[in-house]
Amino acid sequence: MKKISEPSFSEELKERKLNEIKDLRTDGCAFAKEACSQDFSGYQFYECTFRNITFVGRLSGTLFVDCIFDHCDLSNCRMEEAVLRRVILRSCRLTGTQLIRAAFQDISIETCRADYANFSGTKWLRASLRESDFTEASFSMSSFKDTKLKECAFVNAEFLDTPLSGLDFSDSDISGFTVNPENLRGSVMNQIQAAACAQLLGITVR
Repeated sequence: MKKISEPSFSEELKERKLNEIKDLRTDGCAFAKEACSQDFSGYQFYECTFRNITFVGRLSGTLFVDCIFDHCDLSNCRMEEAVLRRVILRSCRLTGTQLIRAAFQDISIETCRADYANFSGTKWLRASLRESDFTEASFSMSSFKDTKLKECAFVNAEFLDTPLSGLDFSDSDISGFTVNPENLRGSVMNQIQAAACAQLLGITVR
């Protein structure tokens, strides 16, 4: 797996209020401790940090490059077709967030809660998903390349029509997850997981 490129900042960030942003492109800003109800669909954010922000407005088609989200609440946000490139989401809440057809490149999701989130049709390139909860989330019709998983919960998650080749689930919880049997090829699982998945293939393990 290639190394993930982390966010970089070319200059000191300017502290600003997110609700005061009017320009379609914003560079080098730090936002903290506010509830944001604006519709940022189609906006662009470069080299920005978001700390303790509650997002209520839409983020559909929004571009985030070299950004950090720390302890933010994006629950139930509409983020369809958003693009996140060299982004870290740390200890954020994405419960029920709609990320349909979003694109993730060089992204790290760390200790986040993303239960019931909809990642259908998403594209993942050089991603790290670590110690996060994706219970009941949907990853149907998605693609993963150079993606690393570590101690995540995918309980009852959906991976329909999604090739799992290269994904290592061995230290994650995939209890009750849904997948097309033919898409299991090339994935890595522990013995207990493999025995459970064998039933999908009509194999009896004794």
